[in-house]
Amino acid sequence: MNKRGTIGDLPDTVITVILIVLFAAFLFVFVGQQKNGAGVWEDVYAKEIAQIINLAEPGDEISIDIHYATEIAKKNRYGQLDSIIKFDNENREVIVKLRSRGETRFSYYNNVEIVNDRIELGVPVNILKFRIVESEKEEMGEGENEVIQ
Repeated sequence: MNKRGTIGDLPDTVITVILIVLFAAFLFVFVGQQKNGAGVWEDVYAKEIAQIINLAEPGDEISIDIHYATEIAKKNRYGQLDSIIKFDNENREVIVKLRSRGETRFSYYNNVEIVNDRIELGVPVNILKFRIVESEKEEMGEGENEVIQ
């Protein structure tokens, strides 16, 4: 047989090795992001807090035990425990951050604002406290047009 000028199976092998390395790198990054389940717990806390806000009325004072969230943040070496849960009143979002990179945002639809939000770090538990007040921005209803002067 004359095999002169043929490369053989080398290109197929190189492509296979490159694909395996890329897959392993992707898997490593994915597992690193899911470390201690921080992404999942961010999602859980953001959705639960948004649901509480949706059910609340102006004047309500809310206290939530977030001790487990602070433990997850510590395991992920995120040291800013007093800012793991924030509120964006303008966009009506709950922001939960339990890791160095990334955060989870979840919207609430209740037309209220969150004020006096603070995390009280203490023994034996850590508590998130905030107050619900009526939003100063009025929502436009159907048939209403914005007048620009």
